[in-house]
Amino acid sequence: MLLFLLCSTEHLTAKMNNAASLKFQSTSPAVVANILYGDLTDGFWDNYQYERSEAWKPALATLLAFMYALYILAYPPPTFRLRKLSIALLAMPITYAFNHQQELTANSSLNDTYGRFLYIWFANMSYEVTILEFSPPITKENDGWKSRVREAYKVLFARAHPENGNKNAPVRNGRHTYSKTEFLLRHALKACVLYVAQATYSTLVDSYIWTDVHGADKGVFFRRLLSTPSSLNAAELFDRFDLTIHWCLINLWMYEMYHSAFAVLFVGAGLDSHNDWAMTLFGSIKEAWSVRRYWGKHWHDYIYHSFSGHSKIVTRQWLGMRRGVMRRLIENTMVFGVSGIMHSAVRYAQHGETGDYWVITFWYVGQMVPIIIEGYVSHGWSLLKKRWGIEDSKWLVRAEKTIGYAWVFGFNMWSVAKYVHTRNDWADKAWRKRYAIELEEWQKTRGNESVPAVEDKSEL
Repeated sequence: MLLFLLCSTEHLTAKMNNAASLKFQSTSPAVVANILYGDLTDGFWDNYQYERSEAWKPALATLLAFMYALYILAYPPPTFRLRKLSIALLAMPITYAFNHQQELTANSSLNDTYGRFLYIWFANMSYEVTILEFSPPITKENDGWKSRVREAYKVLFARAHPENGNKNAPVRNGRHTYSKTEFLLRHALKACVLYVAQATYSTLVDSYIWTDVHGADKGVFFRRLLSTPSSLNAAELFDRFDLTIHWCLINLWMYEMYHSAFAVLFVGAGLDSHNDWAMTLFGSIKEAWSVRRYWGKHWHDYIYHSFSGHSKIVTRQWLGMRRGVMRRLIENTMVFGVSGIMHSAVRYAQHGETGDYWVITFWYVGQMVPIIIEGYVSHGWSLLKKRWGIEDSKWLVRAEKTIGYAWVFGFNMWSVAKYVHTRNDWADKAWRKRYAIELEEWQKTRGNESVPAVEDKSEL
């Protein structure tokens, strides 16, 4: 059976690589509607290994982590050493829940989001307890533990604090003026619309456009463009476009959907005030006219303070680095590096030893390359404008931003495809190596008997 899989996979891969093309399919609207309905209903339950009897384990571990975090926020340890110890203890239930994230629900994307939430939330707790050294302001001396717990809960899930001023005052990004009813209706509608939008895009693309793009060589673009431009075709270009849309837009819709759903849950249940929640999870996409701003102002907006806060401890306190470009580069590289490692950890927890989980770390650290390039280009362009006496008019700023948006999208079309095809290639090689070793061991157990023909392998 193992040899059959290896041989058939090689044949299938070669066939798919030779058949790469872009085709438009004529699909009946009724069929498309039926597929969409299936994606909206049965498609949600896609975690086929889910067992309801196991779901309590990560759920209980997460609940214990929340309760313990609430306690150390309400009653902060008196010394810095004890604060660090309290975070180390908090890591125990978080690690357990993280390792069992796939057992939480029957939806894979929800479990994936849950796993990412765990490490983001843990980083924020570490930031609150060990860096900001949060201490609840007691509003009523005779209120006892209730006042402490109330103030601690305000920052249990708060994602940002001001770096100056009152460090205990939580900041809610994206303040609004909606009433509670308007807030709930808007977020409920937003969650529903985004859920339908995700399924609609995938259904329409899968129903009307057929592509077959596979192989490690598809991760290479510029070298092939210069050497063998004929190897690039419409199918591959659309595949790059589609991957970028999924990476930058569909994933955004998914996380925003979850954000809105939990906003309705927490505010509707009376756990939070509607003023405690923002209307959006991410920063405005209008701010992303460079790769640096794409991450800093848009995508990483909700983890910026906690991740950068830890990196600043390393560079400014441990290493004693002075203010300058080098310190900023190291801090940004550390943020991307840690984020990449956490993504690798999620993939490893979900799929195990697939041989491809480190690729995402390299991809995240690699984001520093375009950021550095942008720094040099921006500085050089500023010098040229100053030398030539060019003023920043409204139209010039618009032109610069338009070029910037195109650059960000183009870079993602290159880098996302590079990541996906490289990851698939690493996984494929690891898979072949793994089963080749198992096949060799199987042969040894059979006394080095000759392997039957491929057509007979189905009997093994």
